Amino acid sequence: MIGKQKRMYGVIHIGSVGLSLLIVDYGGPDDVTIVQEARRAAGFGEEVFTQGELSFTSIRQMVRIINGFRRIMADYEVEEVMVYATAVLREAKNSRMILDLIRVHTGLSVEILDMPQEIFYKHYALHYELTHNADVAAGTTLYVDITSSAVGLTIWQKDTLKYQQNLHIGTLRVLESFRRAQRDSYDFPKVLDEFLGRILEPIWPMLEQYEIDNVVLSGRESRLVARMMGFTTQQAMRIVSPERFFRVFQSSQSQTSTSLEHAYGFTADETEKLLPTLHLYAQIFTHVQPQRLLMMSTTFLYGAMLYYGARTTDEPALAFLREQHLELAKTMAARYGGNIMHGETVAEYVVILMKALRSVHGLGERDTYLLRMAVFLHQIGRFVNLRQNGVHTYHIIMGTDLFGLTDLEKEMVAVVAYYNYKGRPSDEDKPFRQLPEWVKMVILKLVAVLRLAKAMDKGEQHKLYNVEAFLRRGSLVIYYDAKANTNTLLEEWTFAEETKLFTDVFGLDAKLERRPQ
Repeated sequence: MIGKQKRMYGVIHIGSVGLSLLIVDYGGPDDVTIVQEARRAAGFGEEVFTQGELSFTSIRQMVRIINGFRRIMADYEVEEVMVYATAVLREAKNSRMILDLIRVHTGLSVEILDMPQEIFYKHYALHYELTHNADVAAGTTLYVDITSSAVGLTIWQKDTLKYQQNLHIGTLRVLESFRRAQRDSYDFPKVLDEFLGRILEPIWPMLEQYEIDNVVLSGRESRLVARMMGFTTQQAMRIVSPERFFRVFQSSQSQTSTSLEHAYGFTADETEKLLPTLHLYAQIFTHVQPQRLLMMSTTFLYGAMLYYGARTTDEPALAFLREQHLELAKTMAARYGGNIMHGETVAEYVVILMKALRSVHGLGERDTYLLRMAVFLHQIGRFVNLRQNGVHTYHIIMGTDLFGLTDLEKEMVAVVAYYNYKGRPSDEDKPFRQLPEWVKMVILKLVAVLRLAKAMDKGEQHKLYNVEAFLRRGSLVIYYDAKANTNTLLEEWTFAEETKLFTDVFGLDAKLERRPQ
């Protein structure tokens, strides 16, 4: 990125197995200098998964580590700092208290990432790196990211995002499903294989639709497997055959934890987490039968650092990924019988209307993006029942991980879709009532625009084209063309009905006018 001024910032990750710090000089995704790294191990994740919360002793330890990181950053005069927490605080019942104590004693605010965000941040770095690899870019690639609390599965076919699923079966979560005596049992590997098989079974039909060329492995656990194959942690990417993995896997099944520790220099904690990782990989590789495995050293911390830099500099790669997430929403809509052409038409209209209303709606580009997402998904509830399809749509969206969205953003998309065809957003409806107050006004505006745009394609035949919209003397005026023999009365009459909500929200009239032939 020639011409962009570099800036230094720090990123801290509060994770399940410890805290880590990365200080970088960032000039763009291809111009990153790592200034300093630091890591402090701690078993916070196991405490949270077994006890449900962190003790004050652990919280004080966490605060001491963060203050130590602050002193390191002060040495480099770093003032711009982001602190991210993943599963350990996401799962802790006393997370609100932990966040307050960290803020009071360190002066830093912590952002707790939802699981889809956590997976996405690392995926951003992995995908950016691998798009420059011709062999990977040309094939079909499955990204497998195993964390302490989850497994993320993402499929790219050339440059198109095809599938994304997150499962709550990370290594620590799997281990905590069994008592210590059970995990030490001779039969545990067989039981574990059966346990994972039942959880993973529903995803096999979807994964087996694709001919997978590459499987990309990332995460702390994948680096342990790489060490078993003789690779060093300094290697950014290691390419191995599935056959080589299975040889290591089979060999490990006859070894005790102690022999693995001696053979590979693992700690007891690392060895314990290795077993579920190996079994997860073995089941995935057996079903998708990839040609090769790419073992990446990319960490969550590096992905979060790269994503933060990209987000604050409006990196073009993020815009590309956002469009791919919309393509994924279209795929989801098609799976539920949605009319994709209608979705694309309404999405085109909402962009035009949001641009015309820019001076009065006070919303950002991200809000327009969420509205487009809602447009593509607003019909999926019909798959369940045509009656109350808005309710069914809401529940399907809320039960789905939408890649790249926070939980709140997903909820906003679901609520907008809830009101896609009737009703006025009101606290009488639970989906609207439970939203934060500041979000409710955003929802009102998005729903008002959505209903106008939907009315303009009421017949779902894309009759209106060359659409332009302007603000003129207290009115939103929309001009359009239509073929000479096309009757657009259905769209015009429906539009006139939907202007009532729009006028109440924006204080503007709305007019839909056909250009003369």
